[in-house]
Amino acid sequence: MKQLGEFFSSDSRVTDITCRQHKKGDEFIIITKDTNSSSARMAAERKRNAIKELQFQINKSKLVTITVSCGVAELDTEKDTETSLVNKADKAKQKAKESGKNCSVLFE
Repeated sequence: MKQLGEFFSSDSRVTDITCRQHKKGDEFIIITKDTNSSSARMAAERKRNAIKELQFQINKSKLVTITVSCGVAELDTEKDTETSLVNKADKAKQKAKESGKNCSVLFE
């Protein structure tokens, strides 16, 4: 998880915020400023494709490859709270997992 977090941080813009979701230790949230949903989904796809090409070290000697499922949601400043935005992204991520995993889904 640490290596994946480091990848997200190094692959993000200075204005982006990357953090692990406290309720679910194996999930990350990336908040992007001044990014519409289409651009955010393209960024998620780029990150997802880069991750599947990387190798992560576990148990000090074993290298593994991983895939990720991404949920993308855009903030509606008139309707959304922090919680509702995270819930929308989580629903999109669940749809990505139900669609066979290793993909990015935009909340609609």
